[in-house]
Amino acid sequence: MNKKPPRDARNYRVGIDVGTHSVGLAAIEYDELGRPTEILSAISQIHDSGVLEPKTNTTRLAASGVARRTRRLVRRRRRRLLDLEAKFKDWGYAEPDESTDPYAAWRARARLATEKINDQEELGKALTLALRHLARHRGWRNPYHSTKSLRAAGDASEQFEAYKKRVEESLGKTFAEGVTVSELAVAAMDFNNRLPLRMGKTTNLRADRTAASYLGGKLMQQDNANEIHKWARVQGLPAERVSEIIDSAFKAESPRGSWVNKIGKDPINGEPRAPKATDTFQRFTILTTLANVRVKADGGVRPMTVGERSRAYEYLINHKPGEQPTWSDIAAVVELSRGALQGAAALDEDQTERLPQRPPIMLTNARMREVKKPLHPLRDWWATADRESRDALILLLTDQIEDESSAAGGAAQEVVAALDDDALAALEGLDLPGGRAAYSLGTMRQIIDFLLGHNGDLHIARKALFDLPDDWTPPAEPINAPVGNPAVDRVLKIVGRFLAAAEAEWGVPAQVTLEHVREAFVSAASVTERDREMRRRMEANELQRLKIKTEENAGHRTTMADVRRFDAITRQKGACLYCGDTITFKNSELDHIVPRKGVGSTNTRTNLVAVCITCNRSKGKLPFGVWATKTEREGVSVEEAVKRLQFWTKDKGLGAQSWTRFRADVRARLEQTSEDPEIDGRSMESVAWMANELHARIAAYFGAQTKVSVYQGALTAGARNAAGIAEKIPFVGGGGKTRLDRRHHAVDAAVVTLLDESVARTLAERNSLRASRFYEPWEKQDEWKTYSGNGEAAKSRFAEWRASMESLAQLMIAAFADDRVVVMENLRLRLGSGRVHEDTIHPLVKRAVSSAFTRDEIDAASTPALWHALTRDPDYSKSDGLPENPARRIRVQGQHLGPEDEIGFFGDAKKDQIQRKAALAVRGGWAALGDSIHHARIYRWQEKGKAKWGMLRIFSADLHRHRNEDLFAVEPDASWISMRNAHPSIGRADLSELEYVGWLVAGDELEVKMTSKVRTGHVAVASDALELGEVQRWTVTGFMNESRISVVPTQLSAEGMARFLELRPDLAASAPSVDYVLKRWTPYINVLLGHGSPRVLRRDALGRLRAHSQSHLPVSWSSD
Repeated sequence: MNKKPPRDARNYRVGIDVGTHSVGLAAIEYDELGRPTEILSAISQIHDSGVLEPKTNTTRLAASGVARRTRRLVRRRRRRLLDLEAKFKDWGYAEPDESTDPYAAWRARARLATEKINDQEELGKALTLALRHLARHRGWRNPYHSTKSLRAAGDASEQFEAYKKRVEESLGKTFAEGVTVSELAVAAMDFNNRLPLRMGKTTNLRADRTAASYLGGKLMQQDNANEIHKWARVQGLPAERVSEIIDSAFKAESPRGSWVNKIGKDPINGEPRAPKATDTFQRFTILTTLANVRVKADGGVRPMTVGERSRAYEYLINHKPGEQPTWSDIAAVVELSRGALQGAAALDEDQTERLPQRPPIMLTNARMREVKKPLHPLRDWWATADRESRDALILLLTDQIEDESSAAGGAAQEVVAALDDDALAALEGLDLPGGRAAYSLGTMRQIIDFLLGHNGDLHIARKALFDLPDDWTPPAEPINAPVGNPAVDRVLKIVGRFLAAAEAEWGVPAQVTLEHVREAFVSAASVTERDREMRRRMEANELQRLKIKTEENAGHRTTMADVRRFDAITRQKGACLYCGDTITFKNSELDHIVPRKGVGSTNTRTNLVAVCITCNRSKGKLPFGVWATKTEREGVSVEEAVKRLQFWTKDKGLGAQSWTRFRADVRARLEQTSEDPEIDGRSMESVAWMANELHARIAAYFGAQTKVSVYQGALTAGARNAAGIAEKIPFVGGGGKTRLDRRHHAVDAAVVTLLDESVARTLAERNSLRASRFYEPWEKQDEWKTYSGNGEAAKSRFAEWRASMESLAQLMIAAFADDRVVVMENLRLRLGSGRVHEDTIHPLVKRAVSSAFTRDEIDAASTPALWHALTRDPDYSKSDGLPENPARRIRVQGQHLGPEDEIGFFGDAKKDQIQRKAALAVRGGWAALGDSIHHARIYRWQEKGKAKWGMLRIFSADLHRHRNEDLFAVEPDASWISMRNAHPSIGRADLSELEYVGWLVAGDELEVKMTSKVRTGHVAVASDALELGEVQRWTVTGFMNESRISVVPTQLSAEGMARFLELRPDLAASAPSVDYVLKRWTPYINVLLGHGSPRVLRRDALGRLRAHSQSHLPVSWSSD
């Protein structure tokens, strides 16, 4: 596809800093020497990580899913019941007579099962009443079984048998085989009609599980279908009619598999891409990973041989559940040293195997082996099934694809059909790997067979099997294509929009560099749990540090290295690992078992042990495995050290499997005879799966003309510190990065544009030196601060980088002064698919039509139709409402209501008080609309010669029927909940007589003049403390009520408050005010707009103000 030429071609680089709730974006122009010359764009884009309820970390996606499924359930139930009513007319069944007996339906059902009804009209009435009841309480059925399976009578369920037993024990009588649910229910009610049939039904008397009329947790649809079959036998119903009744009463539409038509296609053969839970995909992943392993041998590197690969493959596909295998295990299987494995098996800069770098396993196998008891039949079947049958089962479970044409498909259907109810319930919760492979099952099976018999990797296999060109790669997903994780999807959309806008404006970037924190590509719930775990660990470390300071190190500074040494001594039971001599805190040192080549050390727990001073001095910089063969020191050998490992004390909080793996890793270090390799480019790159996925998408989008790199967040922090850039930039609250000023995300993004492999390596080496400083002699502990590279070339490049960073700092200072570093949020303008109202349903307050109603009470009418009916009554007065009128009659949606008929209102039913509320009538009650406000419209009018301002909050519920129109231009109806809950100056006014100024949504940025009328209370104190100036930026977070708006400072974050107060203890007295403002300020809309003269700032994807738009995008506007 030919792209349009850029509007203003530049030589520029893009930096992207991905955080948990933000994305820093920067486009920096560079000259031909690689020095920054202009900041084209610098943005801190704030997002909510997809979270709707921060306290529970419930995402908008999850909440909308629950709402969508509930709406679908109610909609289908209503349609099913209407279809059943239509069937009654087709069958000629008459409407049953009205009855005051609350159990009339149960008795009708029992009569049909026990008594022949000869009168056909009476039979039709009984069937109508009974089927209406049964269709509303039809029980549960395995979703993998079709409705047709109920056309034949089946065995009674365990739940039914338990219910029957309870009734028999209570009544002291025995029921015959074939008794129905209704017969038991009627017998139980006749025995004691005060007990409800279900928990919490009909009365305040709470049923217990021993009560005769307690039905239990659920009944099965088969039990109710069996009852229909008995009706048919007793009443002589024809078989065709029975089938129709069952199909209508138990009709169901399963959403499972509804996405099959949306599955992407294999670019090679056009077949659907396979689920990652399939056996074939996991074998494919193992083999293609092994094909990318390289072996160091004879001064070079080679691929694994077919034999080595086959042995490793067999080991991984047969690996039992438990601790994930490591490349050390693979090295042992193929009889090579761990250090010989490179490529996909290379270690990181700490010589550890982070999870994404460990060898893959048959994850579905592991999940199947760990299933609970009800699914043991499925586990046993899986253990003996072949690859095709396993894949067929996964397709059946994930996509509802029933393959009846193959033996494998038939076997999968048979095993599911044979499962009992408990197993089927457990099957619903089976946790299978999610996602889709890039290829179909057929393609992956061919590649697997090729790699098992030939040398080569995936690239060679594709060429040989499918005759693809050398440069062929599977098409990458668009940058902003969603993956299903709300936090990740936010990032992808933001990055995609920015890069597309930058390309249109300045052309293709020369370089795109991403930096991300560890938590950036996981859910908010995972981040919260990780933060909680880190806090627990920090608290434990602090307690340990205080204990050491008190008991072992009094009078001296206690560092984290001391904590590690104390833990190591405890773990080693006070014995030097090398020689076995007794050691204490005072006569021991920490030593690296294996040193690193070049700069820095491997400072992991598995490489740091407590040893005596004599051993540490003697060993020096040698790997223990080498020194142990040379030294004559008594007790020192690899074998003896390994034996001592067996007697170590397990660390607190460490599981048995983790402890076993920890000791195995220490043993591997003891046996290693080569130094750890020096830090290289691979070790600095990110290993996060989603970071690399984003890397691949960007690289595929721009092609070879753009270099794309992904680095870990620690490197950016090291870059800021090395260049001292944070102290030079005028952040709010003073120099240095406190995270109080949100613009630091944009600064970090600008910093990463200057990274290249040489600079990144030097920064990684500085970080390693810094981490090692507590394990070095005192005179070397500050060496990292002056370190500038390993070799003259690296030092020269680092000096150039520092000079460029100085230039960048000056550009950033100027951008801060010109207010060109932007903090913004995306605006949610579409009508969402999430929940419209809160979950809790409240009862309506009932009143007779003839009652008197105030205007406020009329505004609390449960439906717009009822509101219209009351306000159109001849007695209605806009000021007084309606007087009592015993003769009043109204019509609501075609239904005529007399004076004694009751109508519903929002309010407190317990107190019998009608209250005007932002609510919606739901299933006979009402539910609060909560914060489901789509936007607010701003109006201005004159009152007593003065300008007044107000807002009309537009609730999403009022816009639902207008979802295909311009939501911001829809004319509000007086019956809308939005109008009835507005301030009377707007809600009861003729809007055409007011001046419409503009609209606001959550996320809008306001530029406010902080006059004396606006700058009051906490806001005044916080403004003075932080020196925020006379013109400030605020971001709309919500609309509190009819008169107040909720805003927070655009450029500030509560995240940095604690660190800010550490640096500025003189402002401690202002802390409550600052904290208040950072959480939420709720000014009156009339004060804010009347005295603050705000400008609403709307921006494009590059952060530039949008004053007009030919595409009808939101534009900036002013209240002046």
